[in-house]
Amino acid sequence: MVGRVLGFTIVTFSGIILVMKNKTSTQSLLIKLYQNPQYKGKHIIIIGGRVYATKTGKAKSELLDKLLKKFPKETPTITYIPKVDTLILLIL
Repeated sequence: MVGRVLGFTIVTFSGIILVMKNKTSTQSLLIKLYQNPQYKGKHIIIIGGRVYATKTGKAKSELLDKLLKKFPKETPTITYIPKVDTLILLIL
């Protein structure tokens, strides 16, 4: 479901809620990635207009180092797409 509240775009699916200020092409891509079962349980890096996925945090760190050297002027978007049954604890 996609909705708008007070200028924010709110997207919900599979128990995940994304709240975005302005919908950019990267955010549109993230929505597609969250909906794609191929990326469940993977660490995602978006840089240089491409999507890179790894299974572990260590592999993500190594890949990120290489990508930052390859794209020194780009700012990467990094996220983890949880599996369907994954619970995320947020302590405030």
